[in-house]
Amino acid sequence: MSDSMVAGRYRLDERIGGGAGGEVWRGYDLRADWTVAVTMLASASEGLTERVRAVAKVVHPNVAMVLDVGDVDGRPFLVVEFLTGESLGEELASRGPVPVVEACDLIGQAAGGLDAAHREGVVHGRVDLQSLRRAGSGVLKVVGFALEEPGLEAADDLRALGRVAYEILTGRPPADAPASLRELRPEIPERLDQLVLGLIAGQSADHPSGESVRRALSAIARPQAAAAAVPSTGDSMPVPGAGAATAMHQDGMRHTQVMPGEPFPRPGDTVVYDQPLPPASNKKLFIQLGAAVAVIAVVTIGLIIWGNSKGGTPVAQPSPTIVASSTPTPTPTPTRTPTPSATLGLDTEDPGHIVTTGGPPKGSLKDTPQGGWQHFLAQLDSAVAAEGENVNPAVARQVHEKIQKAGEKFRRGQERQGRKQLESLGKDIAKAISNGDIPSSGPLVNFLNDWPLSTSVEGY
Repeated sequence: MSDSMVAGRYRLDERIGGGAGGEVWRGYDLRADWTVAVTMLASASEGLTERVRAVAKVVHPNVAMVLDVGDVDGRPFLVVEFLTGESLGEELASRGPVPVVEACDLIGQAAGGLDAAHREGVVHGRVDLQSLRRAGSGVLKVVGFALEEPGLEAADDLRALGRVAYEILTGRPPADAPASLRELRPEIPERLDQLVLGLIAGQSADHPSGESVRRALSAIARPQAAAAAVPSTGDSMPVPGAGAATAMHQDGMRHTQVMPGEPFPRPGDTVVYDQPLPPASNKKLFIQLGAAVAVIAVVTIGLIIWGNSKGGTPVAQPSPTIVASSTPTPTPTPTRTPTPSATLGLDTEDPGHIVTTGGPPKGSLKDTPQGGWQHFLAQLDSAVAAEGENVNPAVARQVHEKIQKAGEKFRRGQERQGRKQLESLGKDIAKAISNGDIPSSGPLVNFLNDWPLSTSVEGY
């Protein structure tokens, strides 16, 4: 390794942090042509190398993406995406306490990122205001994982996240026995107060998962949307409470839903999707119809015999009308012509070609989106994140990387190159959909219906 190059690819431009364990540099990837963050560790050990590789496996939209790991001259290095936004500490210093809904959103994003790390067996170990930083797109990301083994548990990360939430909501760090947030800021919802204080004081044995915290914060920030949503997984409910579970029948499915009660969902409070309920039995109706047919048959035979016995031609009698009084005849529902809506189509002859059909999109890459390109990229990144585990993790990493590259181009004023980057991304997404790596319907496809990643609304 030269003084300014790592692995013949990463140029070290400016030292931006570090300590006894190593240095963090703002660097430049000559091969990929974009800015990166390079962490050069002071020394190597088997445990440290394993820890670096474990952190590299954490792929989530709310975790700073690891782009490369390696070893040069006996020193391990880690290359991570370079985030141009402020940390929560910097934001708090410049603007003061964060609005309640925004705070729920930010802490929820951090909780989702930490949950992804915990699922990989990785504990952050340094969760604070400085380890939560925004990307240029506005998305919050978890950075600064402790590369030495922290000797902590996932619950320690969430307790630290509770302290961060307390500080960005009140403007002051919590004491050893923190006061109620509502005493310092009365407009804070009681459920949010309970959630944050519960995180800070929680014990490892009964601490909720990061995903449970994320869902709880989402339900607090947008209670109407949470009430209308139908749960889709078997994880703990997002509502910050774990009272009695109630069963409800809807659309032929049986659901168990946790109702608000205590600060967090408890073990065993889950959303359960059982087998579909059997359709309502028609046995009674069949018996009634069978009896009616039997009566008609008996009457008809009786008339024929009576007519033959009189030596005349039997006169046809009108058939009796059967009225099923217990089963009213349903009124036919008039068929409505569906209103055309925009859908994302895949060209069957060219899987890399996306076209919009059924309705006009809001714009294309020829247009500058309202709010600017960085806002557009933040919405696109959020649409990818909303797909969750439905997206192949490797594909999610590639999509995220291209979004970051496009953001870098736009920040430099290279708008044409940024549009080209997005156009290439659109083709990659189309191929991923055709391969089953991205769902063919959902938040991402809905976003692309409105804004196809092409220079024209017809396609590429």
